[in-house]
Amino acid sequence: MGNKEMFCRYIGVDYSGAGKPTWSTPGLAVCAVDADGTHDFHSPTTTKAGHSNRRDLTEWLVKQIEKTEVPILVGIDHAFSFPIKYFEKYGLPQGEWHRFLADFRCRWPTHKQEVKSLKESHEKWWQDDNRRAKQDRKYDHRWGRPEWFRLTEECSPIAPASVFDFDRIPKQSQVATQTHAGLPWLLHMREKLGDAVHFWPFDGWDIPHKSVIAEVYPSLWSGRIKQVDGSRDQHSAYSVARWMWETDQAGLLRRCFRPGLPPEQCDVAQTEGWILGLVGPNWTDSGWLLRGCVVNQAPTTLQK
Repeated sequence: MGNKEMFCRYIGVDYSGAGKPTWSTPGLAVCAVDADGTHDFHSPTTTKAGHSNRRDLTEWLVKQIEKTEVPILVGIDHAFSFPIKYFEKYGLPQGEWHRFLADFRCRWPTHKQEVKSLKESHEKWWQDDNRRAKQDRKYDHRWGRPEWFRLTEECSPIAPASVFDFDRIPKQSQVATQTHAGLPWLLHMREKLGDAVHFWPFDGWDIPHKSVIAEVYPSLWSGRIKQVDGSRDQHSAYSVARWMWETDQAGLLRRCFRPGLPPEQCDVAQTEGWILGLVGPNWTDSGWLLRGCVVNQAPTTLQK
């Protein structure tokens, strides 16, 4: 680990919300890039099928962070929180991510059940006129609207998909299922690891000398990173890990953790979350990209 690098290992996770949390899922891919740039694909599972499942993946990530003496960076491909409108509708305190996760897990226990069955249960609730009339008072079922977007999604150069839009074409609807499947496992890691890990940006924009878990969006990088052997999902995981490594090697990663948002937008993003690599209007080098390591909101050319 040199003077400019922040981390010694980089783990990219291409997430999947399919099936039950203990089912082997081909769409769940994990790739780690070490400090020297070498990469390995991992299948953290105890099942015979060979593919990972969300429970085993979570426990594997916990062990990776627990056993290391040097900081590692983990990028996971699903939203880490919901739009501000969700917090306002249900009276949830903004800026208190742990409370949001605990509230979500109580009402969407996807660490025990599949997203599909819980979604159907919520839809049945909302279709019942009598129960819907009581919704403003009870809040037993948390439900969002597909037209709600987070600030980070609105800033993305790629057409956003809402974390509440389960009904779009299959490729885009994964954003909703991935997020609803993954949020309880973030809380599990937070409870297990405590102060050993920094969840960005909820624990602060500045990065201490410890392991970090952040939200990523593989589509920002997968088209710019050279294809490696493996499946499409493995390439997405590799693209994330490789991008994080390259960006750290270039000395730009620390600045990526400060994406140049105005103060009021920083407050919003500490409630909603932010996609690592997206930059805001106050980014000091918004026109300078290095091998695709930073994405801004305006079309630019890649230059050294």
